[in-house]
Amino acid sequence: MPVTALYAVAVCLACGLWQQRLWLQLAALAVSTYLMVLANNRHGLIRIYSRMVSCAYLMLWMAACYLFPSAGAGLMAVCMAAFHTILFHAYQDKQAVGTVYYAFCFIGIASLGFVQVLWLVPVWWALLATKVLALSSRTFAASLLGLLTPYWLGGSYYIYRHGLQAAADHFAALARFVPLCQIGTLTLPQLLTLSLVALLGMVGTAHFLRTSFRDKIRTRMIYEYLMVSEGAQILYIVLQPQLADQLLPALIVTTAPLIGHFAALSQGRMANISFIAIVVLLVSMACLHLMLC
Repeated sequence: MPVTALYAVAVCLACGLWQQRLWLQLAALAVSTYLMVLANNRHGLIRIYSRMVSCAYLMLWMAACYLFPSAGAGLMAVCMAAFHTILFHAYQDKQAVGTVYYAFCFIGIASLGFVQVLWLVPVWWALLATKVLALSSRTFAASLLGLLTPYWLGGSYYIYRHGLQAAADHFAALARFVPLCQIGTLTLPQLLTLSLVALLGMVGTAHFLRTSFRDKIRTRMIYEYLMVSEGAQILYIVLQPQLADQLLPALIVTTAPLIGHFAALSQGRMANISFIAIVVLLVSMACLHLMLC
């Protein structure tokens, strides 16, 4: 973990941390990393003592370091990490009204900057019912209140500063689509980064499905939740690739536990070679973005 953290700081410095005073972005990265540590510790994502989830998260973020200067990307990462970490506490508890409320508050906060994230809410409701096993009329109502609370708190001020039309335009973006699957709108570095993150998610998924019988039922349900979230986010990016930069932080949050599970628990010569290859690919991707900066 210390080596990975030093590597992340070095990449952030190369991205203009000191020159551009990107302290808020660095704080967002630190908070989201801490939340990944918390998710691993509180929910036992890896059955042995390992920091691989948070290390994988930092490595993935550095592979997408072109997003580091974006405060919006940092906010999305913090909100997604907080959402999943809190929601897992509601496992098999249909009375966990407060837990579900606070989890969905973070989706509401994320939607203030990127309203299209609300299209993923039905997927998370379905997962709340089928994988978290906590959906009831009360928790569903709590999730709605959680989504609305950031708008109640900040809506009046936003309308005062920008006018009612700006608020209407914010929600109008939900119905603003471009023709489907316009992958050509992505630059080559964007496409390579997305492909690498998605590939690592699939590698982690395949490994977990092959070895999941060794994990507890609760852990299996959490990883199945992550796999479905991962698939929904990849599908969303494929359908609307112009939103790739906004969705990539959310994809990194769900990919990190999957590839972290693979890196921590796979054994053998081929596993070691695969681990080295993954590290080389992630570092190479970071170097590519730094050269293009």
